[in-house]
Amino acid sequence: MVFGMKTSSTLAIALVSFTTLSQEALAEFGGCFRPERPRIPEAFPTEAEVQLLASDLEAFIQDSQTYSACLVEFAKANKERLTQAEKQALRAEYDASMKSLKRAASRWNAAYSKYVERLNSRE
Repeated sequence: MVFGMKTSSTLAIALVSFTTLSQEALAEFGGCFRPERPRIPEAFPTEAEVQLLASDLEAFIQDSQTYSACLVEFAKANKERLTQAEKQALRAEYDASMKSLKRAASRWNAAYSKYVERLNSRE
């Protein structure tokens, strides 16, 4: 149940060179909403918690991919209207979203590994 991150180079390339475009502006003009990263503990005490967080992480991954695609579409649709600062803000937001996704997957993998080690040590 290890999660990986597959970054689409097509999405990254499709973005024009994008510093601060507010979440409100993205939501209002592009309909893009950044998903909230689930809180992942350092280790899981129960199997039920593992299953719940796995489900939350899967949803977060899907929502993050949707958000990233929305940013790309927003950038494409508004390419001529966006200022350079707004383009930079979109790029920074896209990068932050990908970093958050990778961080969540990494934290999950570390916590899940500790959980499996703990289970194996009981045997």
